[in-house]
Amino acid sequence: MAPTTQKEVQIKNIDEQGRFWPCRSVSQQEYEETNSIVLLYLKDPSRIDLGECLFANVVEYIPFWIHPNYLTMCTLVCNTIILVSSFMVPIVSTDMQRAILCLIAGICNFGTMTFDCLDGMHARATKQTSELGSLLDHWLDSFGVAMNAGAVALAFNCDTLAIDSGVLSAVVTYHSQLIIYHYCHDFPPVSGVEAQMGCSLGFFLCGVAYSFQLYRFIHISSWILTIGAVFTCAITVHRFWPRYTKSIMKQNFCYFLVIFFGYCFLHELSYICTVEFILISIAISNRINGSLVIHTLAEKNLKHFDHVFIIGVVLCFVENYFQLYYYFQHFLTFLIRVLSFSKTKLHSQEQQSSINELHFVPWFVITIALIHSIQEFVNYVSIIVNKDKKNNLNKNINKEQ
Repeated sequence: MAPTTQKEVQIKNIDEQGRFWPCRSVSQQEYEETNSIVLLYLKDPSRIDLGECLFANVVEYIPFWIHPNYLTMCTLVCNTIILVSSFMVPIVSTDMQRAILCLIAGICNFGTMTFDCLDGMHARATKQTSELGSLLDHWLDSFGVAMNAGAVALAFNCDTLAIDSGVLSAVVTYHSQLIIYHYCHDFPPVSGVEAQMGCSLGFFLCGVAYSFQLYRFIHISSWILTIGAVFTCAITVHRFWPRYTKSIMKQNFCYFLVIFFGYCFLHELSYICTVEFILISIAISNRINGSLVIHTLAEKNLKHFDHVFIIGVVLCFVENYFQLYYYFQHFLTFLIRVLSFSKTKLHSQEQQSSINELHFVPWFVITIALIHSIQEFVNYVSIIVNKDKKNNLNKNINKEQ
């Protein structure tokens, strides 16, 4: 019998609809020979992507006309709904409202995981992979990781230490992965899908606990999730650290840690409130991790990060030491009165107490960081789009030959 050619192998990996095999971590033959998805995943969890095992048969139902980037944008929509719902959990007045918000967050978190898995698989199945798609996927993840971690902390009404530890662990885990992605041009696997499934389950359990007023269960669960996040982060960093062969890799990782520990320390001292800490964590993740993604795909070396966050830590100490935030709070109070056409006091004591927790410097740092991040994204998109056009042109030339 004649040996199977490469072209014949490629044809076997195409289904009747003209789709290619969408999975990278597991072959089609290996997938079909295993009767159980669980057994396939447990066979080698470090190699096999759980998301690909779960959604390998779902990709074929996505129409060809749906572009993979549309699925990627859906993750940002879901993450925004999760964060807004979680911000409302401490604000609403009844436990049933908190339960509903947690259930909404849980559903959207599962949606985020689904879209995050399907966008890349759909792109590979329909041969629509592009550098722009990779940019949107990983750049939006720099928002989503911090948003999800902050949302879980708010929904579970975590202690300050638990909030700091959970958000720090999630963002550092993603950062340690991107360091290798940028300097070694390899994207090592982490337990992203498993973490998202755990968060979804956590939101659902939290909603049930609120509906039955099981506050002690919520408190204990918050610490279990925090310890799990810290443990996962420690294992990931320990696994990736030997691969930091260049000194600049270790310098950038330590610089990231110093920045985050600085804002965690400010949060512990109540120099910034919880809302400000979560928003500034999102800004740090997007500005630094997003820059790693952009420079990697644009094939540009990232020599150093912005120093706005280090300056922000110093300015936060100065603002609180001299109590300069009082001027900012009085300005906000005056502004709300003007906008509400009211010459009397604010509408509620809760509104006034919320303003009394705000500080000027964190919001200034968040604004500057997001402006710089969006500006960098826009500047490099044209470079990456031109790179995609060049790759497509080369593919067409190779097909003609």
